[in-house]
Amino acid sequence: MHADHAPPDPLDRALGALAEALAPVAGSDPAIVRESLAPPPKHGHADIALAAHRFAKQAGTTPPELAARLAAAARELDFVAEAEAAGPFCNITWAAGRLAADVIEAVRVSRTQGGLVAGSEGEGATVVLDFSSPNAARKLAFHHLRGTVVGASLARLWEARGWSVVRLNFLGDWGHNIGQLLHKLSEIPAGDADHIDPSRLQQLYVEVNEEEAADPDRIKAASGEWLRRFEEQDPVAVRRWQLIVDSTTEALDATYARLGIRFDEYRGESNYVKTAVGVAEELVEAAVARVDPESGAVYVPETDGLQAVVLVNSRGISTYEGRDCAAAVDRHLSFRFDRSVYLTDVGQGGRFAAVFAALDRAGFEWAQALVHLGFGQMRLGGRKAKTRQGTAVPLDDVLDEAVARAETEIATREMDLDDPAETARIVGIGAVVFSQVRMRRTSDFDFDLDSAVAFRGETGPRIQYTHARIMSILRRADVGVEAALSACDASRLTDPLERDVVLAVAAVPGATRKAVETDDPSHLADAAVGLADAWGAYQTAGARERPDLRVLATDADLRRSRLGLAAATACGIRDIFGVLGVECPDRM
Repeated sequence: MHADHAPPDPLDRALGALAEALAPVAGSDPAIVRESLAPPPKHGHADIALAAHRFAKQAGTTPPELAARLAAAARELDFVAEAEAAGPFCNITWAAGRLAADVIEAVRVSRTQGGLVAGSEGEGATVVLDFSSPNAARKLAFHHLRGTVVGASLARLWEARGWSVVRLNFLGDWGHNIGQLLHKLSEIPAGDADHIDPSRLQQLYVEVNEEEAADPDRIKAASGEWLRRFEEQDPVAVRRWQLIVDSTTEALDATYARLGIRFDEYRGESNYVKTAVGVAEELVEAAVARVDPESGAVYVPETDGLQAVVLVNSRGISTYEGRDCAAAVDRHLSFRFDRSVYLTDVGQGGRFAAVFAALDRAGFEWAQALVHLGFGQMRLGGRKAKTRQGTAVPLDDVLDEAVARAETEIATREMDLDDPAETARIVGIGAVVFSQVRMRRTSDFDFDLDSAVAFRGETGPRIQYTHARIMSILRRADVGVEAALSACDASRLTDPLERDVVLAVAAVPGATRKAVETDDPSHLADAAVGLADAWGAYQTAGARERPDLRVLATDADLRRSRLGLAAATACGIRDIFGVLGVECPDRM
């Protein structure tokens, strides 16, 4: 999706030209006018509005009078059809045919420049993205889904805007839980432990936590002893640790592949067990960290409202935060990043802020490029699962169920499909993926599989179906997307429902910029919903009460115009879903 140059954005260009024309009347800077342009208070009365309150005093008049002057100035522009004052608001309507022509041309040009989501602001820069990051010895669980899907969407988004992205999976392959499993594996006959299924590992993890609850001193001591043996590179401990990691990554990669997600590297916590102590010593030398005189632990005290963090515990073993410091140093040495992003749940924001600030105060200038992005909590059936208690739901089970429900839905619709099972896979998994990026990144929500797989509402399947319906129309007309765009006389697209579709397509580049600015792919999901809504209203009207709006009109020129609009809508959906990680079937 990398683009050398961003494709044209006619809506942004029109807003910029409008701001330039209205700025002298408002007595303000065009940039300030541009940021003040917004949808009108009452949707449907106009396309864009400018509230005069902000500018009236400096213009030496009242808001209603200024709104009238602004409307008069807007009416002089050839891309404005109507402009009127409504109290203190100047409401503006774009010239439909002119806007449609510009939008269709922009879509056509975008086909060779990375699509409507492409941009170039990230060119020459590298971003390291740490996401998903499950613990070893577990299958990917349902509660990993959101961070995994949102992270993959952000990686695609940044690549579409020109960044070089390093996808990093920081595997939790060290710590007390690994010590527990190394101990537990010692109870299994050597031959049986040469190859072990991840499900068995996960069951062993549940069992050893139950044992620890009953006899904490014994299990903690055994875990600590095995971690010590691993640190000293005891061959048995290393072999068992490698068994855990290999089994884990094999299972993880299989599930990631189902979601269409890949990683460039796994870099586990174990890589930083020893180097973390050295980095902690550097922070002590920089007077950022301190050594507790009684326990010998190394810690960063509470500073400027940031929480205190322990880097090395009283036994001389690094902590999560200590290993995070070492990993950050390693990532800068390895990738020379311009930005290094950690995507975890919002609850971890405090500790990451403390770690980043400590590195910054210690003189690591690149620490200012460290960023934590948080995502909200997702519950299944109103509850948060816990792996150690055995209540975590395997993600593969959720995906299997989604595909099964998609198969049922497809069967009831009697779709004419070459491969119903493959379509069900695309729809089911796409439904789950879209459900994760539909919500604002930091929002909490309850996941409901029935709602996610439905062919109505703001769902992935409904948008996929919209795309398939459009492709069906193009097939019936025996025209491809590129040919439809090239043959379109968009000046004919003047009906209000056609105009709504044009505006929905025109909104895609702006939604992409907002997604980049906020590091939140849900803004692209909004744009996809907008496309499906606008096209659905248009096509439904043509099929029912307004046959004059049928895409396959008897008038050949009008037919070509509407086929171009159909192709542009399909392109918008496909471009957005390409970033979000949802496949678009041509038949449903």
